[in-house]
Amino acid sequence: MPLIQLSHIHHTYAENARPVNALRGVSLDIEAGEFVAIVGPSGSGKSTLLNIIGTLESPSQGEYRFDGQSVAEMSGRERAQLRASRIGFVFQNFNLIDHLTVFENIRLGLRYRRDHLKNENERILSAMDKVGLAHRADHLPRELSGGQQQRCAIARAIVGDPQIVLADEPTGSLDSQNAAQVLGILAELNSRGTTLVIVTHAPRQADRAGRVVEMHDGSIHLSTRRLA
Repeated sequence: MPLIQLSHIHHTYAENARPVNALRGVSLDIEAGEFVAIVGPSGSGKSTLLNIIGTLESPSQGEYRFDGQSVAEMSGRERAQLRASRIGFVFQNFNLIDHLTVFENIRLGLRYRRDHLKNENERILSAMDKVGLAHRADHLPRELSGGQQQRCAIARAIVGDPQIVLADEPTGSLDSQNAAQVLGILAELNSRGTTLVIVTHAPRQADRAGRVVEMHDGSIHLSTRRLA
């Protein structure tokens, strides 16, 4: 059974009192452990699709199942707990809290879990080590480079050992060297078994993915699996 099952997903929102069809009948299955890159031009529906996978938005029509369970049938609290315990998020603009240290920002990745993971400090230290920030634990975001800030955001996303990490343009604010480093960290995370879905404008940044999904005008134009 796929971890992510999207069937005939439509999503419409209003812009200047006019309806905009952001997604048009999207169907997509993602297996546990896959690395999927969603590519396409601006306005193609990539980020909307990622938000629906992350339960940050609900589709206007269609069915979404996470690990076999209907997301539409979950309560708001159940969806919040799903996000807190099983989904990690990485954003283009990092979304770090300015007055919190690296350690404290990463701890936020555990804040809303209801299962109270043991060894919280050890988990945070381990996440910092995985992204190469163990020596920056007490630093504030303003004391970090852009690449280091994004690595901190990745550590926050993975500290709770989520089943899937969703990354929306994770290298969009970085230079080429830092972008390559961040993509390498995400690929290594996937090699350890975490399902990974990234959104990008640049097809070249999808080279590490096992499958590339191309979107145009709210629909999937092509889904291509790469040979191992």
